[in-house]
Amino acid sequence: SGRLLLGTTSSRGNYGNNASGVDYKMQIEGTSATTSSLALVRNSNDANDGGIILGKTRSGSVGGNTVVQTGDDLGTLSFVGSDGTSLQFGADIGAKVMTGVGNDDMPTSIFFKTNAGSTSTSERMRLTHDGKLLLRSSDSSPSDRVGGFESALQVEGTSATSASISICRNSAGENPPYLLFGKSRGTSIGSNAAIADNDNLGIISFSGSDGSGSFGYFASIYGQVDGTPGNS
Repeated sequence: SGRLLLGTTSSRGNYGNNASGVDYKMQIEGTSATTSSLALVRNSNDANDGGIILGKTRSGSVGGNTVVQTGDDLGTLSFVGSDGTSLQFGADIGAKVMTGVGNDDMPTSIFFKTNAGSTSTSERMRLTHDGKLLLRSSDSSPSDRVGGFESALQVEGTSATSASISICRNSAGENPPYLLFGKSRGTSIGSNAAIADNDNLGIISFSGSDGSGSFGYFASIYGQVDGTPGNS
């Protein structure tokens, strides 16, 4: 069969809802951490490390290099556990190709899936190729309706628990948790250029769907500079 079996002489193939037939090429089985683990160590006098590479092409032959397409999965790290019959998938971390694939250009998002109590996993969080964090949504475009732009952090849901954010501080003192808004006139991350009169320091907006696919503003709370700022 060409499989490499370490710690066992019998190939395992009972993954997902399959009693057999899903036999992976390399398998390690054991009864302890040392007999059922894989260690990769690089020894070199530099800052470089070892690694595990997961790759994907659209070629139908070994060694091919056909370009991947939008929506292709580049690799998945799966966590599985036995339900008494087969090894069910409990969680997945994977990488998915996004729009814009080209020569020397591979836009990719990372997704996180969990199993809520079934035979499959569902996506709960995604770090997009352009640095946005999506909770309970795999597409950043719906939230560009809210405010007219795609926010760096987006939460979408169908209930209070799935579409809410809570902040709680536990400490033996009177200090509460904080929600901080900041503004500088600098044009790069970490800059500290002074703000100016009439600058908006932060906005909390309340919006709702108008039925046309966009969200309109119904109320806003502003923090605005009133006067000329000075040191301290």
